[in-house]
Amino acid sequence: MATLRFHEFSGGLQSATTRFLRPANELTRAINVDFNKPGGIRKRLGYSKFSDTVNSGQNITGLHSYYRLNGDSYLLVSSQANLYRSTGGVWTAMAGLASGANYEFATFIDEVFVCGYNSSTRAFDTIKNLDATALTTTNNLTSAPNAKIPIVFRQRLYLISLADRRSAFQYSATPTSSGTVITWPTTNIEEVRTDDGDELIGAGEVANRLVLFKQNSMHEWNEASIIQVASVGTPSHRSIVNSGQYLFFFSRSQAIKGFYAYGGGQPKLISGKIQEWCDGIADSGLSSIAGWKQGNDIVWYVGTITIGAETFSNSCIVYHLISNTWRIYQLDDAVLCTAPFISSNTQRPYVGTSDGDVHQMAVPGDTTYGDNGAAIAALFRTTELDLGSQEEVKRLSRSMFFAEEAQGLQVAMRADGGNWKSLGQLTKTVNEFSFLGSKGYYMEFEGKESSVNAPFTFLGFSISAELDSTFK
Repeated sequence: MATLRFHEFSGGLQSATTRFLRPANELTRAINVDFNKPGGIRKRLGYSKFSDTVNSGQNITGLHSYYRLNGDSYLLVSSQANLYRSTGGVWTAMAGLASGANYEFATFIDEVFVCGYNSSTRAFDTIKNLDATALTTTNNLTSAPNAKIPIVFRQRLYLISLADRRSAFQYSATPTSSGTVITWPTTNIEEVRTDDGDELIGAGEVANRLVLFKQNSMHEWNEASIIQVASVGTPSHRSIVNSGQYLFFFSRSQAIKGFYAYGGGQPKLISGKIQEWCDGIADSGLSSIAGWKQGNDIVWYVGTITIGAETFSNSCIVYHLISNTWRIYQLDDAVLCTAPFISSNTQRPYVGTSDGDVHQMAVPGDTTYGDNGAAIAALFRTTELDLGSQEEVKRLSRSMFFAEEAQGLQVAMRADGGNWKSLGQLTKTVNEFSFLGSKGYYMEFEGKESSVNAPFTFLGFSISAELDSTFK
């Protein structure tokens, strides 16, 4: 009797190829798991509420970490008509924002510049400046235009997509010698004329270049000229994530939904392995995709994904930078905006939600095993394993499933795409199950667990199999 071993799952999620081309170490489902322990499968950590609810039942429309030169630090949040700040305790509200607008922030000369835009009414809020805890419309803003996005590039503050020239940007003069004052010369306005009529959506900096995004094009600015670099753009500024070496972003240009990496030259589509998951992202949520860097992962909250008859709500698509692999998260909340923040000497990603909360995402070392107390439902599924013979029916007799932390993980199998058959629950490091004569051309194995328990770590399985013809 042959014993076949499957102890390595570092390939992650892959749904692009047929089962004949999909390696045994790739999965057809990888939901709420990670592969941070090489070879194994582990349930992800969760998140917890940061401080009290900011604005119950209302959207968090912007999030920013404000570190001051004197050592003070604040997490800034916009919701409805208020800007809120917190050092880790209660939220303090500062009035003066426009209800219904999303807000983007940039820290420059020890101050925060605040831009608001309501995409439903296409209305711009008056640009604002926060110096310590004073929110004004005048400080360092004389002649500054209203805009969608502020971003710092080469010792200047840039305002992207101006209220009266939506395919243009304006940049400040360099700060005075004291480093506390900037002005806004009207000669410092540049029009991104390529694809005229397609307004600027977002921007990011990489390799000492300012990269400007429209819906269907990308452009670079080097302080002297603008060049178009690709006919690929983004519908969401918040999907742009800087890893240091690359800008990662979502695009729907050229009738392809997917995620790209850009470090110069041409942007590269990196999400081909999960194209059906990208295709399944609801069109209504494309402009709201929000991404963040979490350790060696880039996480994009994309909302609803539909795959065939299955619907996945509050979904994230997760890309692991080191292994070039993918997986899916399902959260208990809808994420609208993100920012990193240091609290208790640890930097974590923070997310603003649609119900008025800010949550801190757990990082290694944290003991946060639920999504703000809600159970995390993990599921993984192997590819269709033909066990070395595509043309023959195989009969299975016994199996051994291995775990470091079992945590009640349930395992099941099915043959030839039939009904799932429960094998049992993992309770220890080595677990034996009988297949009771199960047979088929190919087999799939599945693990699932839903709780607020500490994460399971699944290490693989061994199965005993013979050709069914030997029993005739």
